Amino acid sequence: MVVRVYEAHGGRACVRAGADGFAAGRAVLTDPLERPLADAEPPREVEGGVVPALRPFQMVTPPLPRA
Repeated sequence: MVVRVYEAHGGRACVRAGADGFAAGRAVLTDPLERPLADAEPPREVEGGVVPALRPFQMVTPPLPRA
């Protein structure tokens, strides 16, 4: 499953992304073309999902592999 997240207000933000049946703990942040972001802070894993930290106006794509 591919999730796209965008910070639209010019500030820093965090979001929780996840779904049943997907291994959120193995998520890697990627750009819109799904290439891994070398300079991205790894997302924190929380129960049932991941929490990527976003810079102002940043778009990330954390693909979630099947569990």
